Amino acid sequence: MKPKYLAGIKHRWNDFSAFPVKAVLCPLLIFALLIAGFTSSAAADSREERIRENYLELKNRIEQDAGRNTALFDADLGAAKAAMGIGYNFGNGLEWTFENNRVRRYIVRIALGAEDGDLYSYEGCVNPDGNLFTAANHPFSTLPYAELELTPVSAVRQQPSAPIHYLRISVSNAFPEASLSDISLTVKYLSLTDKNGIDLLPDKSFLKEYVTPVSEDGVEVLTIPLNAAAGDFTGEALRIRADIQLDHFISDYKNHPELVYEDSYNGEAAADEELAFLKEQGFRTIRLPVTWFAHMNAEGTIDPEWFAEVNRVVDRILSYDFYVIVNIHHDAGKRGWIKADEADFANHEYLYRYLVLQFAENFKNYGEKLILGGPNEIINYSLDRNITSSVPASDIETFNRINQIFVDEVRSTGYGNTNRFLMVGTWYTKTPNLPYYVMPADSAENKIFTEIHDYPENGDIFLESLDDLEAYDAETLAPLNLVMSEFAIPARENLLEKTAFMEIHVSALYQMGIPIIVWDDRADFALLRLNRPEWETKFGSDRVAETMLSVYAANQIQ
Repeated sequence: MKPKYLAGIKHRWNDFSAFPVKAVLCPLLIFALLIAGFTSSAAADSREERIRENYLELKNRIEQDAGRNTALFDADLGAAKAAMGIGYNFGNGLEWTFENNRVRRYIVRIALGAEDGDLYSYEGCVNPDGNLFTAANHPFSTLPYAELELTPVSAVRQQPSAPIHYLRISVSNAFPEASLSDISLTVKYLSLTDKNGIDLLPDKSFLKEYVTPVSEDGVEVLTIPLNAAAGDFTGEALRIRADIQLDHFISDYKNHPELVYEDSYNGEAAADEELAFLKEQGFRTIRLPVTWFAHMNAEGTIDPEWFAEVNRVVDRILSYDFYVIVNIHHDAGKRGWIKADEADFANHEYLYRYLVLQFAENFKNYGEKLILGGPNEIINYSLDRNITSSVPASDIETFNRINQIFVDEVRSTGYGNTNRFLMVGTWYTKTPNLPYYVMPADSAENKIFTEIHDYPENGDIFLESLDDLEAYDAETLAPLNLVMSEFAIPARENLLEKTAFMEIHVSALYQMGIPIIVWDDRADFALLRLNRPEWETKFGSDRVAETMLSVYAANQIQ
């Protein structure tokens, strides 16, 4: 039996049969449906189109500025390179407002374990909108879930030797002072595949909301039994895909404003007492890694308050007469959204252009001691750190294009950016990839630094960069204007002869004319004490810093 309201509609429709109305309405109805279908299909592209429109609007506004063709300075790169001296990275320094104020309060832990405890685990922070903060789950990801890379617990080998019996999700509160009220954790998507691509979690009954009290020590939210043999996995396959959201926690930040800087690597980023200490020690350059995507809206516009915060820190550093390098840091690299994948970058190109244009426009009136850095450690989604035959030529072309776009967009804003020093890197900023690096074309002459990074690994006390660089003659390297913008010694005991490392490498790099900017994240590569203007003493970090400075003083570029 048809519902009465359908019968009524049919009756009223038939009443029009004697008139030409039906003949008119039918085509109109069909046309309306076609329009609706077109509108629906276009909706998927609406966000990208709005980003493109925002970019073009800003571009047009800049081009209409009659004063933009006025260069404010024209400094010599050679003199600047010598004056930069030795430098210091506030590692993740301006990630702190996002990573710590708004994220690190709650941490979600995902673990795979055997009968006697966890074998592999992942800890992810939660961002302000409640989503798990990971590489694939940032606001501009094209992926519907986060692909988490699990790390071994304790001394467990990467290839598991015991069967995996469970997958466990727990949540903890990083601030013991914060409210311990109940929160809800919603598991929207979860999968674990073996080396053959078979999903080991076929039962999706666990995809639901869990309400639980959360303590500092953490609480188990969900445990899923498994019966996976050790042979089901390889080290490469130990990945899990997840879409997890927390609710009812943002109010904690509003209720506890006094905790704003309690759980950060650097406290107040580049505090006065720290800058005064570094200046006294002999540092001349500060590199300030900055997160941008966390402060964009859905259409790619950066929050003006975030620009104001970044400017406040930059102004403070400049007041101590340092050179300052501000870059596009956490948006690129292994966990970023700016990737050297041809197809993926095509989807994000206008978002990238819009970011760079806003970034450059914000700093256009700053003086010559401000250096703008492009995306940090550009890499593709395959995470091929060193160029191999597996990296498509199109990805290498995309990588060089990302650098070129950065230079072009910065220069287009004029004013101080007309001749400002810029800094871009090789593929993943590795020296073995110099053959694949194309120095960007530039309207300014000799104003681009090429950055490289290097860290000792596996207890080695030598940097691979020295061997790589020695393979080139001086005439080949000179036009690249190389800067070692990140290098450090891990703050742990098992790296031997740390002072010897500094003596060898600082001296060798300076003899090559390559300035050094040491990395300090107050964690794995700690040098400065947290919130105190003195060197960290644990694992001899103070001796490392003092050796670095003394060697620099004896070998500095004149």
